Amino acid sequence: MGNMLIEDWKSAYKWLSVQMAALLGVFTVLYDQLTMLQAVLTPQVFHGIQVAAVVGVVAGRVINQAPKAVEEKKE
Repeated sequence: MGNMLIEDWKSAYKWLSVQMAALLGVFTVLYDQLTMLQAVLTPQVFHGIQVAAVVGVVAGRVINQAPKAVEEKKE
């Protein structure tokens, strides 16, 4: 199996996909726990926000997030 982690796993918190997934998780927990938030957001709006966050997660995985200096060193 070898090393299962990517080389730069310590900087994962900087990645858009990780940030969006964390945001989605926090927002979902808040919505489930706070009745005030449920009163303000209809289920349709809540699910729309969830879909937008999932799109952000996918975009974060697809978009190259490497700094330009790192890309130039690889070439």
